[in-house]
Amino acid sequence: MEGALLKSSSVFPYFLLVAFEAGGPLRAFTLLLLYPIICLVGKEWGLKIMVFVCFVGLKEASFSVGRTVLPKFLLEDVGNEGFDMVMKCGGTKIAVTDMPRVMVDCFLTDYLRIEYVIGRELKVVCGHFIGLMEDKKTSSGSMELEKVPREGKMDSPVIGISCFNNSLHHQLFSCCEVVYMVSEADKKNWQTLPREKYPRPLIFHDGRLALRPTPIAT
Repeated sequence: MEGALLKSSSVFPYFLLVAFEAGGPLRAFTLLLLYPIICLVGKEWGLKIMVFVCFVGLKEASFSVGRTVLPKFLLEDVGNEGFDMVMKCGGTKIAVTDMPRVMVDCFLTDYLRIEYVIGRELKVVCGHFIGLMEDKKTSSGSMELEKVPREGKMDSPVIGISCFNNSLHHQLFSCCEVVYMVSEADKKNWQTLPREKYPRPLIFHDGRLALRPTPIAT
């Protein structure tokens, strides 16, 4: 998702939205202060820091930001060229993301008509997120991938689309006959997806922020 569909290479604004909308201004300010450290520690550890700050202590049952807030900002970040590449591919569509699945599942399945979403699962204790992710190998999102070939969904040629800066999910891309790689230079020339091309119109938005909260904008 991040490499082949979104124009921006940074997922920080989406975590900042979660921190602000679900946790409040203090949690969002804490995440903003940690931004320099997040940039320095590398992708995986930066992701873990963002997940911990944003999700620790939140109730799983009442978490609705992925459904009511994030779709607007994610749709506004979809590249028209990346979207066309994905939509031209017939058959079953599988989205892979390093972000927690609870953040992007609604956006991908409801607004982009993606059938399968493979993402990171969050650990829950007594109905509350504890700010930790399941290991990639044990995440239930990975289990979805194993179901697809058994159900006969991959009888047609399999095409993969990814980004040069992202490490390939080898279990998924090993079954692809062709893999298209998108560069950051390509994405800089992409146009924003026009509203009239949204597979499903965006009608309801429950967020308190009108603009995408990049670090500088915040």
